[in-house]
Amino acid sequence: MTTPAPMPPCSFLPPGARAPDAAPWSSEDAETWRAAGAPRWARPRVVAWGMTLVLLVCLILALVAADSGPVCTETAPCGTEWVGYAVVAFFVALPYWCLRLPGVAVWMLPVASALALTGVFDADMPDAPADLVGTWLMVAAPLLALVAVVVRLRARRRRRALFLEATQGRTAPLPQGFGRDGRAVRRLCAGALLLAVAGGLLAWGAIVTSASDARDAKATRTVATVLEAVDLDEGDGGTVRVRKAAGGEQTLTSLYPLDHPVGSRVTVLSDEGPPRLAVERYDAVGQQLSALPFLVTGVLLLAKGLQLHLARRALRRGEQPVLRVFAAGHFMWQRLHAVTDRELAGAAVDCAALAYGEVVWVLGEPEEGPGEEGEEGEENEEEDHGEHPAWCGEAVVHGVLAEGAEIAVLQSCLPLLSLLNPLPPGDTADTTVGENALVVAMTVGGSDSREGANPAAAVADGLR
Repeated sequence: MTTPAPMPPCSFLPPGARAPDAAPWSSEDAETWRAAGAPRWARPRVVAWGMTLVLLVCLILALVAADSGPVCTETAPCGTEWVGYAVVAFFVALPYWCLRLPGVAVWMLPVASALALTGVFDADMPDAPADLVGTWLMVAAPLLALVAVVVRLRARRRRRALFLEATQGRTAPLPQGFGRDGRAVRRLCAGALLLAVAGGLLAWGAIVTSASDARDAKATRTVATVLEAVDLDEGDGGTVRVRKAAGGEQTLTSLYPLDHPVGSRVTVLSDEGPPRLAVERYDAVGQQLSALPFLVTGVLLLAKGLQLHLARRALRRGEQPVLRVFAAGHFMWQRLHAVTDRELAGAAVDCAALAYGEVVWVLGEPEEGPGEEGEEGEENEEEDHGEHPAWCGEAVVHGVLAEGAEIAVLQSCLPLLSLLNPLPPGDTADTTVGENALVVAMTVGGSDSREGANPAAAVADGLR
């Protein structure tokens, strides 16, 4: 068990920081802001994990139901399923929408219930209890998640209104120097690359499927009777032995041999290649499964990158509401308290700072500053300061405090200096070296807490 380090001395903004005239955040306003948050059952991680669990249960039920119905028929032969593939990709992305982008989830969740509802009255659906249970579960779960997302968005609006009321209408422009959000650029580029890979795999599957269908259309069709069906039970199908009407026997490979009982009639396709069953066309499921993680991840990265880009553009445009707070943390994560809460005992807002490239120095230059292309999420693992912050002091928030919002915080340079030159536990920082100020871009966390909880776990809840 680590011994918490003593509270470091309070740091003040240097005069050269030219801090805007911001109203102080009182303890009463901070407690009111905290009380306006979403209930625990509507928290992002709860809803996202709930949707993930529902999807896994429905997948198991669908696999069980698949064994009770016909896989391939003459009227509905097997083959590449593109519509079903798009629906699967849509449902796989639902937990992420609920976790990171509730504004998107509020539109996607009703669509998910509608898509699941169309399967309830599908005449071709196998009459299996497992399939019915899974279908109705996928109808109800998105609707319940929608309720939680709406509650979460309403909590966001309440907190925005309370924050704007606390600022007393005071605004100020963001200090010069903030460019485009590096996270947004990286996500957009990575998303485009992943979608290109997914598009190549799906195009490969579409081309092969089209060529196979054209070949089947030109093949000679012969009706045959099944004499024997052998299932290899190795996940690779089996064989079907048939007798043609004109005489002679043939052994054909089959993905679903048990779907062709002895005595049933099947259609055999013959051409220059090996003979095959007409009900089992080429299936590009291999290409589809290979493309699925690239496709879903690419779409999610593009959506998040676009959101970050729009949030940064809105933050840089015009004057922003400003509020004076008391900040404490380890630079990569911070908590914003009321100005008078020097003991860090009241309500707190969990925030995660961004990359070094998102830091703008507003007064002077540090002796050893970070490079412009710093690593995002880099942390100091050499020293463990327990639950107490390595730095605390006055700060000014530019933007609006609400879950998931992007803000900029003007503060002393001591958080960065303490990260570059960590102090042993028990030592205190020399505040006389903090003659510089900086602005740090931050993301407001999805939870709020009080001092004594694990800050790292709190910051991880609802952040990017």
